[in-house]
Amino acid sequence: MKKIFLLIIIFIGCKESKDKLDLITIKEYSILIEIPVGTNEKWEFNKINNKIERDSLNNLPRTINYLNYPFNYGMILNTNNSGDNDPLDAIIIGNRFEIGDTIQAKPIAIINTLDKEKSDPKILFIHSSSPLNQISSKKELKEKYPGVLKIIKIWLNNYKKESEVIDIEGKKNAIKLIKKSTIK
Repeated sequence: MKKIFLLIIIFIGCKESKDKLDLITIKEYSILIEIPVGTNEKWEFNKINNKIERDSLNNLPRTINYLNYPFNYGMILNTNNSGDNDPLDAIIIGNRFEIGDTIQAKPIAIINTLDKEKSDPKILFIHSSSPLNQISSKKELKEKYPGVLKIIKIWLNNYKKESEVIDIEGKKNAIKLIKKSTIK
């Protein structure tokens, strides 16, 4: 009887520890690539027909009139951002991927932006193909590669007039937001 009681306590303790650790372990999430690094064409997933289509503005194909994207850009699958009712945006540091690729990457931060005065958070991911793949937190990224966050912030603040970076939060909050936004 004592052995069974001990096993129950160990099991409950492990379950509680796993729940607590889940927020800090390096978990990868599925991301659909909409815009490859190095391009300036704006593509977006259309929820109505489930296709990635060239975004348009005033009935013209949308092109970013700034520097090309310095990162891959996409959306986290099976999420819904309450701010704009679209999937959560993803910024991925890594090799170039093609439009429509689905990849796995680990989150390290949230880049909180305002787009036309509305909250539009972007989760920053690092893919295993990146030379920065050993990085697992915003703090570590800032210490080992101090210019990366500055480059991303400058680009996001300038690629269109309606966007502004408010702040950058760490991995723990990024994972919480992904979990909160996951469609069940």
